[in-house]
Amino acid sequence: MLSRIRVLIVMTHLGGGGAERVFTLLTRYLDPEKFDVDLLLVSADYEGSEPIPSWIRVHRMNRERVRHTWYQILRLIWSKKPHLVLSGMAHLNYLILVLQLFMPSNTRVLIRQNTTASLTPTKQFYKWCYRILYPMAFRIVCQSQDMAHDLFESFGIEATNVRILHNPVDILKIQQEVWKTNEFSVKEGTFPGVGFPHLLCVGRLSYEKGLDLLLPAVAQIKHQFPAIRLTIAGTGPEESALRSLSYKLNLDAQIEFVGYQSDLSELYREATIFVLPSRYEGMPNALLEAAAAGLPIVATQCCRGVTELLTVNSPLENLPGTWLTASISTQALAETLMCAIHKLKESGIRRYRHSFLDPFELDTAIHAYEEMLVEAAAGL
Repeated sequence: MLSRIRVLIVMTHLGGGGAERVFTLLTRYLDPEKFDVDLLLVSADYEGSEPIPSWIRVHRMNRERVRHTWYQILRLIWSKKPHLVLSGMAHLNYLILVLQLFMPSNTRVLIRQNTTASLTPTKQFYKWCYRILYPMAFRIVCQSQDMAHDLFESFGIEATNVRILHNPVDILKIQQEVWKTNEFSVKEGTFPGVGFPHLLCVGRLSYEKGLDLLLPAVAQIKHQFPAIRLTIAGTGPEESALRSLSYKLNLDAQIEFVGYQSDLSELYREATIFVLPSRYEGMPNALLEAAAAGLPIVATQCCRGVTELLTVNSPLENLPGTWLTASISTQALAETLMCAIHKLKESGIRRYRHSFLDPFELDTAIHAYEEMLVEAAAGL
């Protein structure tokens, strides 16, 4: 049994999307008595990224492209000789798995899958990477049973190599930041400062996030609720096209693009509903964090993981404060949002205590990751 397990965590940068948030929480809360952690960062951090504890050794590659870091990564691995290397973004995973051929023999590679692989419209080369490179990983971490089944069925990954772990979410911190100046508790109830209806969408402005489906849905709802607002937090390649679409739909007065936000607490306080209009997902951290703030949720059935999270029984019944669309389309989003808005208006309830978050609670999820790391290092 190792006294302390040496772990190298490989990330693109601090701050940003869900994968970066998960790995940041891991570096902050892994037990230093059990784990000796190095953190490798490829590029510059996002503004507002959270600090890393002093006991973590941080190595900055200062590169813009992942592929330009291969020599630096390999040199660091031979210098530190970690027992485990943990990577969590697809392009980084591919590189780390190739470099594994040149690593010390007692270094094991673990990768975290952050989307449903077969639903991603990638080039054939990347699908080849899943089939050829992913089986080389000592462990593959998936965020839901659906993601794991996808790897089994679509790419022939062995089930014995896969572990299903929930994303850690600092629920208490989110609640404290959102409600620190207000009387609202995490129990179901009203919050008088919320405008109505005010939609919030958080995510990368890219095709898979489905914002081009959401904007026309808002245009439809506007006829019945002229005061509707939509705040979009995030950046990405579709921003220009989405702004043009907003203008064409005459929604400039209803839609606000606020860019990347490291602190979402003010947006959570102002919102009526969090909307996830995605075409496909893994297990979206944006949804989990909005749920931690107590927001009602409207989401597409973008993956089985989200569907199972927000429903119970068969036929499916939505959990309180959640609504799933019947399909991934503008019409379905408009109909479901209208249903949610009317329900919230009738009930007067503005915030929910979402019990589906319990497995994602910080201590529970971090402990599960620690157990997986200890198991992966067994025998070294």
